[in-house]
Amino acid sequence: MTDIALPPTGVADTASARLMRWLPALVPAQVLMALWVPVQLVREGSVTSTVVGLAVANQLLFLLRALPLLGLLSWPLAMVRSPRWAVGAVGTLWALFLMLQSSLERYYLTSRVPLGADLYAYSLSEIRTTSSGTSAQISVVDYLGVFLPVVVLCLGLWWLGRRSVSLRPRFLPGLQLIGLTTWALPLAPGARMLESEAARTVATSKTAYFIADSMRWWMAKRDLQRRMGPSEETPMPVDSVVAPSGASTDTTPAAAPAWSPTAAPVWSPTAAPVDTGPVAP
Repeated sequence: MTDIALPPTGVADTASARLMRWLPALVPAQVLMALWVPVQLVREGSVTSTVVGLAVANQLLFLLRALPLLGLLSWPLAMVRSPRWAVGAVGTLWALFLMLQSSLERYYLTSRVPLGADLYAYSLSEIRTTSSGTSAQISVVDYLGVFLPVVVLCLGLWWLGRRSVSLRPRFLPGLQLIGLTTWALPLAPGARMLESEAARTVATSKTAYFIADSMRWWMAKRDLQRRMGPSEETPMPVDSVVAPSGASTDTTPAAAPAWSPTAAPVWSPTAAPVDTGPVAP
């Protein structure tokens, strides 16, 4: 175990070199995480292999989209002098990244509604109630979907730490730039060809959906505060942008459409409506 996380021969032991060397370990872990919800639904007979393929592709696309921020957060951790501590710190961050995605996927699996900006209208107890509403139907195998990707990531980092092959460090800025440009694509490319809204939602990265919906809510909140002026600023009702599914909207302004998997690029001010349906009690 003395050679773990040491740089390959002829490659300088820099933060970029380390990140490029360890990055391939995220790919199989992301694929395994992406398969979790579709496979559960395949067993129920509610989705097809086409939906599964699109779900995996869009989760890999989100990994690419997340690289700019993930690389920025990983950079100081990869600069730790000890290779063992560096790979441990980066691995912990990446494991949290995978578990965050798995949590949002599990929320969808139990409620059948993707979590978006409606989060800001829920209390912590309401989120717990919604996410655990069907916990009696969740088996031990289902919970493995949260931890197996982390295990695969750790095995990948362990294996790569003993190999002398590494991607060129200079490719890292290029990958991050590509990741930034992919946000100009629709939220879930290819989902438009699916027949039902449920299938399109399954094929969408729930983390990408949450980020896009939250961005839209914050932009609408900022615009409202600008119109009201600094002397009249009041808290922005979440229902005025994205009405929480199942929540009463009698006393709030009309809800604007939420982000759709087939919507325009996530930075676009326009988006197609998406029928999220009621939240499970």
